[in-house]
Amino acid sequence: MKNLYYILILVAFLGCNSKQNINSTRIDLLSKHAEAYKIKHFESYKWKNDTSTYYWEFIDPKAGLMENRLDTFLNQWFSYFMTEFDVHNYSEKYGGYESYRILWLRTFHNPIVIEIQDKRESVVLNYKISDGAGGYEFGNLKQDTTFIIDRQDWNQLTQLIKESDFWNLTTDKDLIPGCDGSELILEAQHEKGYHMIHRWGGQEIGECGRFMIELSKIKIPEDEFY
Repeated sequence: MKNLYYILILVAFLGCNSKQNINSTRIDLLSKHAEAYKIKHFESYKWKNDTSTYYWEFIDPKAGLMENRLDTFLNQWFSYFMTEFDVHNYSEKYGGYESYRILWLRTFHNPIVIEIQDKRESVVLNYKISDGAGGYEFGNLKQDTTFIIDRQDWNQLTQLIKESDFWNLTTDKDLIPGCDGSELILEAQHEKGYHMIHRWGGQEIGECGRFMIELSKIKIPEDEFY
């Protein structure tokens, strides 16, 4: 489904000679071709391509606004799943607790969102799974589970977050993404701020994401980790 989107980015990248050109060309191509791509693919899958609800601000390269923002295509795609999962928007308002959340979208497997919050008296984990596929439609919510985890597990998670240099990583980065695979979005909020990282295949935040999945106790076959 996403092959055309990634081909467009690949063509743009190969035609650029500098980091600045890569950034501007990527944004220009996405803006130019996203509407045509949505008409061809999104509508056939009944994506909410007319939604006015976006979880993040849009990238504005001319103003140098890139962090905690997404291009139109990704913002629409990821916001669609966040809306369907009906989760609190970290980027708009601090919820009162230090919290970490991943949205894991695998092209051919069930979408999953996992949130872990330090509520002082206890650390609470909630996960939701739909019966759709991350590269297609949300489907229907099939599981919504909440339970308390050990403080030791919370400490291990925050250590992994620190080791990944999460707070200093760029929200997105200049590389040619893969085709069918997985998208991992890791968000964090505490009283001092908010940050979001998006990586195809996990990359620097992959270990953090995998640990959160393990803590959720969701049974996922090894060949479905990608």
